[in-house]
Amino acid sequence: MKSLKMIIVTICFIYQVIFPQIKSEDIKEAILSNGLKVLILEVHAYPLVSVNMTYHAGSVDDISEGATGLAHLLEHMSLKGTSSISQKELLDYYQKHGGVITNKIATTGKFLTSYNLNMPSNMIEFMIMFEADRMKNLSFEGFEREKKVILSEGKINESNIFEKLHTDFIASSFTDDPFRNPVIGWTSDVKNITLQQVKSFYRKYYNPQNATLSIVGDVNYHETLELVGKYFGNIQNDDSADVYKLNKVDSFPGEIKKEIRSENGAAALEVGFRIPINKDLQPVFDVIGALLENRLERNKNIRKIVIDNSSSSVSKIFSVIVIPTENKHLDTLETMIKAELENMVLGKDEINNIITRMKTEYFRKLYVNEEIASALGKFSELFNDWEYFVDYPELIDKVTTDKISQISKKYFNPENRIISKLY
Repeated sequence: MKSLKMIIVTICFIYQVIFPQIKSEDIKEAILSNGLKVLILEVHAYPLVSVNMTYHAGSVDDISEGATGLAHLLEHMSLKGTSSISQKELLDYYQKHGGVITNKIATTGKFLTSYNLNMPSNMIEFMIMFEADRMKNLSFEGFEREKKVILSEGKINESNIFEKLHTDFIASSFTDDPFRNPVIGWTSDVKNITLQQVKSFYRKYYNPQNATLSIVGDVNYHETLELVGKYFGNIQNDDSADVYKLNKVDSFPGEIKKEIRSENGAAALEVGFRIPINKDLQPVFDVIGALLENRLERNKNIRKIVIDNSSSSVSKIFSVIVIPTENKHLDTLETMIKAELENMVLGKDEINNIITRMKTEYFRKLYVNEEIASALGKFSELFNDWEYFVDYPELIDKVTTDKISQISKKYFNPENRIISKLY
């Protein structure tokens, strides 16, 4: 046991010596007169820069225009070019000048939509200029063709065990909350979405006052801010975006149980609980998710695990999905997961080990400009507090056995539980 503690202390010391550190004062914030929040972090290790644009617009906002799937469809259209530069011209120019395309180039979630550009730092003006152009001058070229792409994407999701189970699970967990709708939208809605609806959503949510522009890399703060003002400063806000109440918690109607027949004999189980979105509670949920995942990984009857609320994801549901090695293990796994969450037996060493691992994952992100820019934009818009990302190691350090027990008793109870089986 002493040797284990010595290893943990050594690892924590290595964090301070080897891993890069970011302090709040390293990140400079400015807000333009039109409301656009700008975050700039100078990182001069390499001549690279990442530009992230995060809009407070996700699938929960689709209902504002009366159809699910709008935010996701708009994300697809935002990659098709603007009235100034076509998709092909953009791609050719981007790659010719050293642009790197990652799997985070564009993402839509329940609450946010974000875009990332990664190029050599001498291309910073182009990146800022393009993001400003994307905010106001989308071409919407190939609209009907893109709808077909998304419908095909939906069919692929329906054939995926995890996607099918989780989509039904979320829809069953909420009644009048648009959180229940899939990000990709319901097929019947996507088929009938009009170009006018997408344009209306675009005008309403892609506005300076509803966005954060994060720039991380080999740039100069004053010169970069001047470029931001040059291209974004004259953009005016159009419609006023509706505000989705993140911290709204549905009343607990009692336990919900669902059973879904599998067409191919595959089996899966999801057990979850409705939780609030709260930046003070989020670190506790993150640690619980990591603890649970660590314990389940050792179970020989589980083939695959997905925790919906771990590694600093943010959701209104805390759930675990498991695929058993054999269908006969479903009931046993259900009993075990419920017992783990409702009455977690905790040891200080176990929590310390998990937090150490979480810190390792966090600090690794500090080597990647795109990861930092994305996180700053995410927490700026989600919590109105980009410093949450900087403070994260300290926040999870403060998670105690008492806090975990309090959370467990309050939220992980049968009245607030949802269970869904696919078999």
